[in-house]
Amino acid sequence: MQGDSEEVLFPEHHFLLACLRLGLTIQDLKFLTYVDVMKIFLSIETKKTGETKYKEATQADWDRLANSR
Repeated sequence: MQGDSEEVLFPEHHFLLACLRLGLTIQDLKFLTYVDVMKIFLSIETKKTGETKYKEATQADWDRLANSR
């Protein structure tokens, strides 16, 4: 995953790449919701570090999420 300070040019493709790197297939993504996948990402990050890291969402983050569908 990219650092918080980097702007992602194509967030939907960045998300797909992260899913594929995790081992999810396109077929998996047909059945999983966005929230399901994000929970998987959070679970893996928590397991690696032993602690949960959260970034407070900005209005731009919410706007980008709303416009990604």
